[in-house]
Amino acid sequence: MNTQDISLGEFVKQLTLRFTQQQMTMPLRDERPWHLLFYKLKVAADYSRPKPGFLNDLLFDWDGPYPRSSELADYLDALHWTGCLSASNPQYEKVTVNPKVSQLWSALSVDPELSSFIDYAVEMAKGHFNGTDDIDAARLSNAG
Repeated sequence: MNTQDISLGEFVKQLTLRFTQQQMTMPLRDERPWHLLFYKLKVAADYSRPKPGFLNDLLFDWDGPYPRSSELADYLDALHWTGCLSASNPQYEKVTVNPKVSQLWSALSVDPELSSFIDYAVEMAKGHFNGTDDIDAARLSNAG
């Protein structure tokens, strides 16, 4: 897979694998961190190399307190309902990648440029997903 041709779904798969490798918590019920991460990836001006092409087409609604992509929400729900992401906690607070699915997704090759962008996304996600980065939605709306 390369940076320009990767789809939203394939990117989410590779990103969740990296989150798993880094032992990061992946929220499920509270989708805000996911949406904020992808919005910031879309508008990020500090990344000088090519970004995945799907980001240009990813739409966000501002009807609520943060930008929300229905396409991203639908994909995350689909991963959970098909068993690719599992929530072993009763409140569905966080998810993990099913180990067998992780093996399948890990077998896909990722080119170095895409791998670099995924690393960038993981670093950006650390604050959002661990609750240490409080994002100002007004500031984001001015950035995009």
